[in-house]
Amino acid sequence: MDHPNSLVPQKNIDLTSPNNSNHYDVIVIGAGLTGAIVAHQLSASKSVLVIEKARGSGGRLSSKRVSGLPQGYENAPQFSSASLGCDEFSLSTQTVHTYLSRLCTDALAMTELDDGYKCAVKGRSSAWTRALIKESSLAFHERVQSVVMHDGIWTVTTECLSEQNISKTYSASHVILTTPPKQTIELVTAQRDAMPLLKGVEHSACWLSVLILEDLPAYRKAIETFNAQLSPNSMGLVHCQVFAELDTPHVGAEKARALMGLKLFADEGWSKENADADKQTIMANFVTLLAELLGVSVDQLVEQITFKHCHRWLYSRPMGSTCLPNAYANLGAGLMLAGDYFCGAISGIESAIISGCEASQQVIAENALETEASL
Repeated sequence: MDHPNSLVPQKNIDLTSPNNSNHYDVIVIGAGLTGAIVAHQLSASKSVLVIEKARGSGGRLSSKRVSGLPQGYENAPQFSSASLGCDEFSLSTQTVHTYLSRLCTDALAMTELDDGYKCAVKGRSSAWTRALIKESSLAFHERVQSVVMHDGIWTVTTECLSEQNISKTYSASHVILTTPPKQTIELVTAQRDAMPLLKGVEHSACWLSVLILEDLPAYRKAIETFNAQLSPNSMGLVHCQVFAELDTPHVGAEKARALMGLKLFADEGWSKENADADKQTIMANFVTLLAELLGVSVDQLVEQITFKHCHRWLYSRPMGSTCLPNAYANLGAGLMLAGDYFCGAISGIESAIISGCEASQQVIAENALETEASL
């Protein structure tokens, strides 16, 4: 991968020294669910660093804090944050249910069904992954630039997104990449064995928007009618979800009005075609199509919106219905890949958990063999 010439790397660091504070047993790249599972499994016995380019953990389980609400509405709990990912998911694997039952009783509510279990995230969805990585060292808002081996030690160089022209270097005997395949390909181009594996993955996307706006009966009726349709509209909108509402304004509100939180989801095909568009353009598209749906002008709708946020998720799965050979990929020399795209036959959440568990168990097994050999 090409590295920006403007980056200023840290120099004169002995990466192999046990006194080097930037050296860890394991570096996990990506703080989504797979990365959080790996970190939780390994942090009990090893020093673990989790690197994430976002400002917090969660990946597709992350949430967005809501700001800029009108006076009198600021502390309404239902509007404090908006989930950007999965609030609910299903489990079909008993081993995963047993694992989560032991691990996440405070973060998940689980209900037994005839064919598995239904799980609902309690509170902010990102709280689940934050609990999993709390025993690990964390490097948030850092984008990984390279993963290279030097003298038997993996070195990971990152760009600090919060500090201009600054990079950092970390080292470890094991590196586990839980990033989406497109980013992973850029980081492991030297590992030729990984290329056929990653290029056999299907990529998709989903654009969604979170808005808080005035709650009117006519709007509710229009949303209900739209959601009853079986196909997306011409601009890609496929579903509208009311995720929060406040019928009684708080004391001190400048204007007595009801508010609702609304999530707009774009069609997968439309999202994939526009995956590389900028957020401002996508947000303008969402506002335009919502105004059309509600039967008002764009200017009128803009005046009623008190908060808006646009987000893009990248999804990956094995081509067709065939799963990849294992729930992770071991590229040798302590470099591994993990993620939900290794188990395409089951849900993404379940796949992510299985991949994270199996990858971490492989690290533990390799270390046990190394310890045995040294005796």
